[in-house]
Amino acid sequence: MIATSQPIPASPTNTALCGDVVCRRVDCVSTLTRLYSRAPLKLLSPTKVGRAAHVVMSSFGGGMVAGDDVPIRICVDERAACVVSTQASSKVYRSDGRACMQAIDATIDDDAVLVMLPDPLTCYAGASYQQRQRYSLASRGNLVALDWITSGRWAREERWQFQSLESRTDVRVAGEIVLRETLKLSDLHDATMRVGRFDCYAVLTMVGPHVATMAARAAAVAREWPVGRRPDLLAGAAELAGGAIVRILGPRVQVVQERLKQLLEPLTEVIGADPWARKW
Repeated sequence: MIATSQPIPASPTNTALCGDVVCRRVDCVSTLTRLYSRAPLKLLSPTKVGRAAHVVMSSFGGGMVAGDDVPIRICVDERAACVVSTQASSKVYRSDGRACMQAIDATIDDDAVLVMLPDPLTCYAGASYQQRQRYSLASRGNLVALDWITSGRWAREERWQFQSLESRTDVRVAGEIVLRETLKLSDLHDATMRVGRFDCYAVLTMVGPHVATMAARAAAVAREWPVGRRPDLLAGAAELAGGAIVRILGPRVQVVQERLKQLLEPLTEVIGADPWARKW
């Protein structure tokens, strides 16, 4: 426990960062001891989610535009818990030839929990987006990370019409890499032919001793979802060292969302509340 009678030391925020979050356990409560952001990123801190501190990512312009570079650092100290969500679907607007980029670099100490539950990413027609996510866990660190995208503004008949989308996620536990997930879609490939009628793709990663039971259950549930000649949804699951990864491809955000909520029901026991209760 950190004594509140002494000031909590805080290293200077790197001004190159657009966002800097530090979550520590103070008097047995998960507390944000640093919350820094600058344009185009806005970080908000609403009411806690159960035992976890809560950070909401937003933006000043309603989305990302060409040339935006948004590096974010997140540190969750020993025995603390932090939930990071978004205010709404993350939007990427049409490119002028330049890509926009977001990089998340997170460290998670022993018995700490980081839950990343953003709304899905929506790239408009002609958009170009690059994403890098690096999660470094101590040997008993815990991570639940959702990363999902839509085909675009399908209501306006924009389906998989963005210029390019590149995403890479690395998860390391005690310095050893346990997952490297890479996705690349571009206008050089006929994404509509490859994806067909599906408009939402989600990747759910769960690693750590506090979420291992939930991860095993989620993988088992996903494998049992029925698959017919023309299924409403496709899913796959694989074990990781101390966890699991589940991939879902569905026709609409709402369909995928319901399945994700089913898989993440046990998260309430980990952080003491349903992190999506006030959103959906």
